[in-house]
Amino acid sequence: MVRVVDQRLTESTGRPWVVVTVLLGLVTFYAASLPGGHFETAVLALLGWPLLGLAWLIATANRIVRRGRGAWLRRNRPQWAVTPLIVVLVGLLVFLDAPKTWRFALSRGGMEHYAQLASEGVPTGKRDSFMWSPGGEPDIDGPGSFRHYTGPWYIWEDEAF
Repeated sequence: MVRVVDQRLTESTGRPWVVVTVLLGLVTFYAASLPGGHFETAVLALLGWPLLGLAWLIATANRIVRRGRGAWLRRNRPQWAVTPLIVVLVGLLVFLDAPKTWRFALSRGGMEHYAQLASEGVPTGKRDSFMWSPGGEPDIDGPGSFRHYTGPWYIWEDEAF
């Protein structure tokens, strides 16, 4: 049983690697979707990517050595190329700030509803959160600053933490 699992991990560069890469990409998207990030999830992603890359390189090199130079690469291009393509796509989307944009778009309706209800007083923000201020940059005393995000929305960065 152990030998079968070991053989599948060292010889496979197909479906298991794609599944693990996609799951790690989703963890990375979650970590990057919050203003200021999500520390614990970001640590998991930062540890996971190098481990995944090293394991994938070892498995791919093992296949190349066992199957002969280059012939395996040419014959099985989709099998070994999908994982690096997913890695590049995840990196590009995180670089373009897509996870935060998507999360904001999904939450905007609920946040606007809450903001309308709370517009009578000063809404309290958590560390690194979105803040709604239709009258321009919020004028709140305290440790922290605002960065314009889009429309009447700002990102509150609390410097006390």
